[in-house]
Amino acid sequence: MKSNGEARPYAFAAPQEDTDKSSATLDKRALVWTELSNGTSFWLVSGYNEAREALTNPHLSRAAAVQPGAVRLSLPLPSSSILGMDPPEHTRLRRLVTHAFTMRQAENLRPFIKEKADSLIREMLSAGPPVDLISAYCMPLALSVMCELVGVPFRDRQMFGTWADAIMNAKSSDNVMRLARHRLDSYLQELIQQRTRSEGGLIGTLVAARDQSERLTERELLTFTGMLVVAGYETTANQIATCMVRVMTQPHLNRALLDDHKVESIIEELLRLDSSLDLTTFRIAAENTHVGSTAIRRGEAVIVSLARCNRDGRTFSSPREFDWKRGGPRHLAFGHGVHRCIGAQLARVEIATALQSLVKFPGLHLVSPVSNIKWRNGSFLRGPAALSVAW
Repeated sequence: MKSNGEARPYAFAAPQEDTDKSSATLDKRALVWTELSNGTSFWLVSGYNEAREALTNPHLSRAAAVQPGAVRLSLPLPSSSILGMDPPEHTRLRRLVTHAFTMRQAENLRPFIKEKADSLIREMLSAGPPVDLISAYCMPLALSVMCELVGVPFRDRQMFGTWADAIMNAKSSDNVMRLARHRLDSYLQELIQQRTRSEGGLIGTLVAARDQSERLTERELLTFTGMLVVAGYETTANQIATCMVRVMTQPHLNRALLDDHKVESIIEELLRLDSSLDLTTFRIAAENTHVGSTAIRRGEAVIVSLARCNRDGRTFSSPREFDWKRGGPRHLAFGHGVHRCIGAQLARVEIATALQSLVKFPGLHLVSPVSNIKWRNGSFLRGPAALSVAW
């Protein structure tokens, strides 16, 4: 299946229905055969159980989705990216850095995150209201954490952010994305050459993996490092901003977030209801298979809307209501299966620390009503485009 042009993830046309695809209407439209205005077509998964099934189905291949001519919404991932691999290649790469993203490692970064958050708040106070919370706080905080993890010098972090924005923005042209990737690759290549495995840190870990029994190729090392920085930076920044919209419009959450016994439950409900990562990357059926009651033919594309799945009324009672005391199934904000976000624990610590620091900010509030907020359009991420706040 080929895309005939540049597709946009939120430019969905009305679902196409015919007798051949009639199973898409079952289970409250958990799977819908969808066509974009440019002719690109795929199965859109919006049911919770169906998403879990799709994300663990061994016949739905990430590797097939990065091949030339595969259905896509933006510039295709390089074949050396872990996001474009299936097991066992994916398993080999993921195992190399798993220890860098444990809860213990995330907790070790908490003091740095707290210090950076407080520093950014002081800068906001000095500048005076109003400020854009995203550019003044969410983006620089998330970028600093990822650069600290990787070992990017402070002077280069703004440059990193510019490249990441271009790569993650689906509105960027193919040429802009390619140029940003090239510049990011060139920079990382130089940074890697300056490091040795004895220096530790994430790059040190990956360099050691490259040097020991060739467990990691040079291209995989470069692509893996870039992916971790880009994916971990902008998704977390968007998540912090999206969470703060709800927190600033529900004052009782300010007090609750200051209670360490409630924070974890509140963050999990915020992630469920306001997950910033909406669409997963494409998977292509390597052979005929099923997701739920729907038959997926070989060569057809499948993409999962994590945001819609997290609001599936068959799984969550009153799914559009915020209830941090709810139990039951876990949300899919970080995905599911072997491709579940490797940085989920770090993201949780970062989001919790960022929100707890902000709710101590006296009188922080939105300048305009929520209805006036402009949300990102043409992006793989959900989140406000800007968030003007005062105090």
